[in-house]
Amino acid sequence: MSTPATKVDHAKLFGKYIADKKILIADPNNSSRTGLSKILINLGANTPNVIRVGNLHDAEELILKILI
Repeated sequence: MSTPATKVDHAKLFGKYIADKKILIADPNNSSRTGLSKILINLGANTPNVIRVGNLHDAEELILKILI
């Protein structure tokens, strides 16, 4: 059984893990993209590393730019 202190430690560990990751959110619903990005930033993601696009085509183009 987890104690509240353990949950805080897990949250801190996750925050450290996610802090330097690049995150791509692809969703046609702007509210969903915004909400998910806010959650990830609150969990520890760096704002410039959270990229939001409205469709699969734009997501694929961004991924290809990163890989090439």
